[in-house]
Amino acid sequence: MLARAPCGHLYGSDQVYDLPRDVVHLACYRAGSFDTSGKAASSKNCAGDMCKTDLSGFSILVLEDEPLIALEITEALGQAGAKVFVAHSLREALRIADHPALSAAIVDLGLSDGDADSVCERLVARAIPFVIYTGHERVPETCRQGIQIPKPARSSDLIATVVGLLH
Repeated sequence: MLARAPCGHLYGSDQVYDLPRDVVHLACYRAGSFDTSGKAASSKNCAGDMCKTDLSGFSILVLEDEPLIALEITEALGQAGAKVFVAHSLREALRIADHPALSAAIVDLGLSDGDADSVCERLVARAIPFVIYTGHERVPETCRQGIQIPKPARSSDLIATVVGLLH
């Protein structure tokens, strides 16, 4: 069942996205976009665990072939306390996707050496939550279990989404 995601600030815009209802509520609630009644709330009004951005103890894969974008995301995750594994190619990403300590991933779909379908498959098989961070409008079926955030978005929005997936 799909829901309209009214938590625009989570995604860096005022756009509304069709996502699985439980994903919308989890990600938006954890990021402070919903209050406990399910109504839209300002992130400034969130309290306690809803504003949590601590990723200490978590290992995150960042699959991004654009060096500056990868650097920005990696720095933001590191500041949140995460251990970050960076992959710039499918081959590297597939190797890291098998890492036993991997907690979550941020995946760009269109890479210089192909599409990330096989990485999504691996993450789904291992029950590792992930974010699809891409400029592509069409997301392959194998990657639809991830939360899609269209490029460009703020690093803080990516971090909030990852936190929502892990907490």
